[in-house]
Order: sequence, then structure tokens, then C-alpha cells
Amino acid sequence: MKQEITDRKIQLEFYWGENVPQIKGDANQLKQAFYNLARNAMQAMPTGGKLTIRCSADDNFVMLSVSDSGCGIKPENMQKIFRPFFTTKNAGTGLGLMIVERIVREHGGSLAVDSRENAGTTFTISLPRRFRLVRGLPAPDEQKQIQTKEGQAE
Repeated sequence: MKQEITDRKIQLEFYWGENVPQIKGDANQLKQAFYNLARNAMQAMPTGGKLTIRCSADDNFVMLSVSDSGCGIKPENMQKIFRPFFTTKNAGTGLGLMIVERIVREHGGSLAVDSRENAGTTFTISLPRRFRLVRGLPAPDEQKQIQTKEGQAE
């Protein structure tokens, strides 16, 4: 995609969190999902703009966001973008986002979209961490007593 990014005068920015954990999944399918999102973002900026890719993690998920400074998605189209064969492009199959959504769902993840017309769009994929972090709950405060049904303190 490097040549297309250069040809379209797109500024590319990466933000990668420290120690991003592994996820479990089919590398080829996930690559296809990421490619579809990046390609859509570039097509939304035919005369240049900024493509930002961010990766971060929390205790349960690894999140990858693809943001563009393009035309955005019209509000009336937001409910249609994941439907098969829906497209606003002159040349397109209308299958790209449906494929992304299906791949993410099959990997136990979720896909979110935030878009503002004439200001850009961000798609965020959240995928389960391969090894979840388990955090212990703090010990109960010894000063508090638990009340039983009879109102007696234990």
C-alpha cells in the first residue's frame, strides 16, 4: 500500500502502545480485515489527508484503530455500512466492511465506528488478549462488618 499512500499524498502516523500483548487468531484473516480498513480510509482521502493507526491494550482486549481525515460517513448511511453490497463508491463491491465485521466477530472481538461528515472516520477493532490479565480484588476492609439476614453482624 506504500505506493498508493505516496500517490494520494497521505500522511501516515502510527501510535503503538508499549508491550502490546498477543492475540490469538488467523493471521491471514486479520491481515485482510486491517487491509480493508486501511484501504477504505485511503479511498476516503483521494486528494490527501492523514491516516492514523493506533494500537493499545487493556486488561482484556487489544484495540487497533484506523482513522482518516476524509469525507466521513453520512448519518443516513451508518446503519447500512456493514450490509453486503452496500457502497457509496463508483467502483466497489460493498463487501469490505461486511468482511471486516465478520472476521472480527469470528475472533471474539467487536468493531466500533465513529464518523463525522467532512471530518473523518475511525474504526476500532477490539480483540481478546491471548492471555487475559487477572487482577485480584483488594482485601475487604476489616472495619466493615457484613450483616446477615437477621441483622446480626458476622
